[in-house]
Formats: sequence, structure tokens, C-alpha cells
Amino acid sequence: MATAEGINTARVSARSNRAPGSFDGKKRVLSDKYVITGAVFSASDFIKIGSLPAGARILGGGINVGDTGTTGAWSLGTVADPDGIIAAGDSKGSTGLVKMSAAEALLGVQCAVETDIIVDCTEATDVGTGVIVYAWVEYVM
Repeated sequence: MATAEGINTARVSARSNRAPGSFDGKKRVLSDKYVITGAVFSASDFIKIGSLPAGARILGGGINVGDTGTTGAWSLGTVADPDGIIAAGDSKGSTGLVKMSAAEALLGVQCAVETDIIVDCTEATDVGTGVIVYAWVEYVM
């Protein structure tokens, strides 16, 4: 039975460094929270949680939103791809926690420039006052 080496493991075995911009490195987390101030948070609104620096490679992310009544849905991504990290997070009738899946478009993507991260409301809330929206993105440099 043979053991194959991954690309970066082979580089290290040959006394070289791992390839720059790979998934290796110290994991960092960009996170923020927002408290909804009105009953309705509009489907045309979004929350900026911060910016990833140029060179950041996205590893994952998540959204945790409290109970927003009978309506309320959320995505997490960038201005160019609002649902690239989380496509659908539901907060109807309960607290919704959603983490990034392998199907999301921005998994493994390296930011060429500083990139704003947003939580996008995709379905307006009907009970929002005081509800906390948490969001985070995990990345390496």
C-alpha cells in the first residue's frame, strides 16, 4: 500500500516552504453583532460586519439570528456576492444558526483586495426590536 503526499507536504519533504496563499496559517475570525432597532428589518437592508484584508482566504462563516417572528431570512457574503458564504439563514419562529457549507461560492476564495462582508436581509422581519444578529467569517492570510 502506497502513501501519497499532498502538494504542500511534498514541498516540505523537499525542504521547501508550503505554497503561499494556501489554507495553512493561523486562523483568524472577523465578527460582529447588530441589535435590530425596529420591528421590521427590510429585505432591502444589510449589515456590514467588517472588511477582510487583501490576501485573506475564506475558510468558513456563520450567522446566528434570534427569533424574528413569522418572517425573516438572511444571507452572508460580500457586496458582489451577498450569499457567497451563507446562502440562506432562517430566523422565523426560532433562533437560527447557520454555518457555511461546501456548496457556498466563496469557500476557499482569496480576496484580491480589501473586501466588505455583509449580512443581507433576504426576507423582512415582522418582529425585530431587540433581536441580535451575530455573524462571523473565518479566514487565513
